[in-house]
Amino acid sequence: MLFSTTALPDDPAGKIAAERQALTVANLVERFLESEGPKRKAGTARLYSHYLRKLAVPEIGRLKAHAVTNDRMRALHSKIGATRPVTANRVLAALSGVFEFGLDNKLLPETVLNPTRRIRKFGETPRERYLTTEELDRLGAALREAETVGVPWRVDLTKQTAKHIPKGDRLTIVSSFATAAIRLLLFTGCRLREILHLRWSEVDFERGMLHLPDSKSGNTPVRLTHTPPRGSVCL
Repeated sequence: MLFSTTALPDDPAGKIAAERQALTVANLVERFLESEGPKRKAGTARLYSHYLRKLAVPEIGRLKAHAVTNDRMRALHSKIGATRPVTANRVLAALSGVFEFGLDNKLLPETVLNPTRRIRKFGETPRERYLTTEELDRLGAALREAETVGVPWRVDLTKQTAKHIPKGDRLTIVSSFATAAIRLLLFTGCRLREILHLRWSEVDFERGMLHLPDSKSGNTPVRLTHTPPRGSVCL
C-alpha cells in the first residue's frame, strides 16, 4: 500500500483518511519479511522474524510506521536492553532494515527519517569459554549417566499438576539423540543450530567429514575426530 498523498492541506477529512490508510509498523514488518526473508539464509530469516514479530511488534506494532519517533525507538531499545543488551542491538538493527525497506520501496513518505538513527548500541563483549580436562571428563560421565541410569527429575511442587506426578525416585532417561548432539558439538566445535539442522546428505562417512552449506562463513567442511581435543572445546 503506497502512502496516500491525495489529502489537501485544508482537507481534515482527507488527512484522517490518509492516516487510516497508512501502514502500521506491524504491516511494514510483514511486508519486509515477505520480501526480504527469502533473500536471506534460513537461520537469519528466522532470527529476523523472532526479533521483529516477538519483540518489536508487541511493543510498537500498532503505531503508524511514518509516525514512529526516534525517542520511541530509543525507549524500546532501552527496555529490551535492560535485561538483554545484545538482543536489543539485534532488534534495533532489524528495525533499521525494516524502515530502510519502507523508504526504498516508497511505502513511507520521503520526508520520513529512519527512527533508528543515532541510537547508540549497547557494548558487546565476545565471550569465550574453554573446558578443562577435568570438566570434559565430568561432562562425559554426566552424559553417560543421563542416557543410561537417568538424571533426577526436578518437580515444581507449586504447580497444580505436580500432585498427580507419581512419588518415589523420579529419574529421566535423556534421549541418546540429544546426548549424541552434545558430543558432536564437543568433537567439532560447531554452532548449536549447525548440528541441530544437519542433514544426512551433509555427512560424508567415507571421509569422516561434515559439509555445512549454511554456516556463517559459507560452505564449510568440518573434520570429525574420534576424541575431543582436550581443553580446546569452546562453549
